[in-house]
Amino acid sequence: MPNRTYAHSSVRQAPGYRAWKERLTLVLCCNAAGHTVKPGVLYRAKNPRALRHKSKDALPVFWQHNRKAWMTSTTFMEWFRHCFVPEVKKYLRQVGLEFRVLLILDNAPCHPEAVSYENGRVEVVFLPANTTALLQPLDQGIIRFLKVSYVRLVFDRIRAALDADPSLDITRRWKLFTIAVAIEFLKLAVDELRPATVKACWKNLWTGGAPGSHALPEIEGEIEKVVDAAKEIGGDLSELCAEDVEEHIRDYGEEPTDEELEDLVQTSTEEEAEEEANSNQAMWTVPRLREVLRAAQALQEKIAEYDPQVERSLKVNRTISEGIEPLRQLLHELQKKTKQAPLSMFFPMASATQGPQPSTSSATPSCQ
Repeated sequence: MPNRTYAHSSVRQAPGYRAWKERLTLVLCCNAAGHTVKPGVLYRAKNPRALRHKSKDALPVFWQHNRKAWMTSTTFMEWFRHCFVPEVKKYLRQVGLEFRVLLILDNAPCHPEAVSYENGRVEVVFLPANTTALLQPLDQGIIRFLKVSYVRLVFDRIRAALDADPSLDITRRWKLFTIAVAIEFLKLAVDELRPATVKACWKNLWTGGAPGSHALPEIEGEIEKVVDAAKEIGGDLSELCAEDVEEHIRDYGEEPTDEELEDLVQTSTEEEAEEEANSNQAMWTVPRLREVLRAAQALQEKIAEYDPQVERSLKVNRTISEGIEPLRQLLHELQKKTKQAPLSMFFPMASATQGPQPSTSSATPSCQ
């Protein structure tokens, strides 16, 4: 939340305040054709509570962790080997090109020279010192656009929650914001980046290869959307202005203080035992899928009943049906597997080495 909002100040005063010191590192990479590599997220915990039932390999981001949530040479090399190379190979296959790549990096301490020798088909070039703000394409508007889009998505979620329940307390809603929600919003923000926008941000580094500089991100328009959403939410948020949003975006880029880093490390240590003890992943089952599909069906019926415009309700329900279809297919697959399971799976089997069993009838005991 921006610093001047009511929710921000009230949460700071709440007992056990710590969530506002949470942070993550977002790893971005794009090419001059406008393609963006799967974003990476570096968090302080390996298996945070909000993700403990989720497969990290199936997240919409490349998941990494260390206690300070900071990129290091070790985590960068891990990202290069397990995210950058596979993602670029997949992209080049899709466009019918050979795997030969030029990777341009700034001179950050976390970018080791050793990466130059990691893959013979990837040539690595480092930008001159102190030129990142001038040449690095991501710094020409992409990062700023993503920050604003992320804030807008947060405010849109709060507004939607209040639309559903006007009595909802913003602070209580904010406490439900987790790393899982952050990942969702980061993915949505990256998806909103148009290829033309990404291409335009290469103009300072490669003028001949990045036509269409008019497609630079329209940051001001996104900021206005945040301000409009804040006014609709109401309360103290209605006083939010464009300058507050700009300040908030700048705060995202600040390096953590020593005190904040110590707090992050301490928090990670306290949670590690619980995370390890609760590392089992959630599983779809036939009953769970049926429950979700019944809820979707009930929602569609309510929409059809309440909406006076038939065309609109048909459009909304069609979207719901299309969105839920993968789960419907998964249900059919699980049902097939259940039908194919052998009957012996459902009944205990007698041991082959089991000895003779006593008769259920016994002789009448003799009296002494």
